[in-house]
Amino acid sequence: MGEDDLEQRYRRKAASTGHLASSESLEDIAEFQWRLSTPLSAVLLGLLGVLLSHTTPRQGKYAKVLLAVVVFAVYYNISVVAKNWVEKGAVAPIPGIWWVQVLLVFVIIVLAWRQDLFFFRRVKSSG
Repeated sequence: MGEDDLEQRYRRKAASTGHLASSESLEDIAEFQWRLSTPLSAVLLGLLGVLLSHTTPRQGKYAKVLLAVVVFAVYYNISVVAKNWVEKGAVAPIPGIWWVQVLLVFVIIVLAWRQDLFFFRRVKSSG
């Protein structure tokens, strides 16, 4: 990794979002998607934290903290790998890095469904 490569990476991180949005470069597209996905990730991870905080009375209040840390670590690493894949051209700009957020939304929906947090309730069989 030469000095020119480091300078190019710095320029991409310092570039305006408008410039990145209009660029055809895979590296710029990956950086643009990363910038847009970061606030979405914060909201989704916050929602996931709320869902993981639900415990039964016999569980301690810190029962799922380790699970939450592991989920965050896996999610972050997959996001970085997805960004690198877009930069290298291994994944097309669409779906780009958005498939990682879709996967997180799916996990949130499954957790919410299992905890009966939707407006409609599942019919429970009696017997």
